[in-house]
Amino acid sequence: MRPSYRWRIGIGVLLLVALGSGAYLTRSRWLPWCQSFLAHDAKTVAATEEHGHDHEHEEDESLGESVILTDQAIVNLGIRSARVSPGAYWRTLVIPGQIVERPGHSDHRVTSPSDGIVSRISVHPGDTISPDDELFRIRLTSEAVHQAQADLYQKSQEREMVRAQRARLAAAGDAIAKERLIEIENQLARIELSLTARQRELLWRGFTEEQVAAVTRGEFVQELVVRAPRQESHPKHLKNGPLAEASHDSSDGNQRLGEVQELSVELGERVQAGQSLCLLAHHHALAIEGHAFADEAPLLQRAVRSGWPVRVDFLEAEAAGWSRPPDSFAIRHIGNTVDPTHRTISFWMPLENESQRVLANGRQILLWRFRPGQRVRIRVPIEKLESVHVLPAAAIVRDGIESYLFVQNVNRFHRFSVRVLTQDRDNVVVANDGTLLPGMYVVQEGAAKLNRALKSAASGAPPGYHVHADGSLHKNSDERE
Repeated sequence: MRPSYRWRIGIGVLLLVALGSGAYLTRSRWLPWCQSFLAHDAKTVAATEEHGHDHEHEEDESLGESVILTDQAIVNLGIRSARVSPGAYWRTLVIPGQIVERPGHSDHRVTSPSDGIVSRISVHPGDTISPDDELFRIRLTSEAVHQAQADLYQKSQEREMVRAQRARLAAAGDAIAKERLIEIENQLARIELSLTARQRELLWRGFTEEQVAAVTRGEFVQELVVRAPRQESHPKHLKNGPLAEASHDSSDGNQRLGEVQELSVELGERVQAGQSLCLLAHHHALAIEGHAFADEAPLLQRAVRSGWPVRVDFLEAEAAGWSRPPDSFAIRHIGNTVDPTHRTISFWMPLENESQRVLANGRQILLWRFRPGQRVRIRVPIEKLESVHVLPAAAIVRDGIESYLFVQNVNRFHRFSVRVLTQDRDNVVVANDGTLLPGMYVVQEGAAKLNRALKSAASGAPPGYHVHADGSLHKNSDERE
């Protein structure tokens, strides 16, 4: 025998001895598995002889706790499963908030342009108004207004007289000295200045250009019509910003519809110049106001510096006929003072409202999507978690100190213990530690029901059924017959 063959034989013997020693030393790990496998194989053979099948019926209970349900039971329990795959999740700070009116843009108070008596009220609270609609009629009682009209008419007559005199002097030709013509021109210029001042005064008091022209002709105005002001669309920098799409506006052009929120006067009441007549509401431009505790201010500031989008839950059911609310908002302002009573800091974000016009009983009614005073839930991002499993809150069931979820394999549902990183009202975040593999079907709804079924029933197949190796549930042969 060659020496090389001897070496090979010796090395082979040493390997066999090493493998045997390793198997003997680790027998506590693999021996129970072999025994379970042999028991499982014997169970499969017995089931095959009993039911006439040549495939596996039951899985080993040592593979994990599981429950087997029929197709009808799955439907009755409302079990819903979906594939899982790791992704990103934003941890958020949940802050209560509400929708408020945006100062300087939501409300418009209409005041009386002059002293007088309310002779007509053309609107009522809740009425929808358009720009230039008639609101009130004021019978003028101000002596200053009447005097301004008289002065305007007097100056207009003086102007006509001076113009006629200038025309006569111009017709005389060289017989009239040029100094006299210059004097007449200067007098006419002074009258024009005084006339313009009287016209501006009446316009400032609420007269229209047509009414001023009528006063110039001697037709004095005894009653003023107060009309709805023109509410122009607000600047672009006050909109939701690039983080969200603005809601649709149902008004025509840039003019926005409004509604009468309250009346401040009664018919026949004497009012003074500047006195409030009514309050008009233009809810196209609102704001979302939140109140954070003082120690949460650094988190708000970090979100603003980083440009992280803020999500808002409007706490309302899906309404037909309205567009989807914006997905994200940008914080526009953080308060610089702390409320001494509640120890909170206010911050707000602009909100574009949506409206619809409806005709009911011959009247136009304006319906709003969002309303001041409506409660919301603000979610300010504070941390981004990468490569995690995000599941609905109903996918996790807690039993003592453990958190479980169920993985569906046809009719068999395996229960797995998982590590929950964080949880909010709607979602639960599970660590991507290898417990869940991409592509697994995880139960999204009904985990609590499955857990109760697991405790109350055996993990084997229901009576009259057997389980195939792929996890599907089938009736026994004799049952089908």
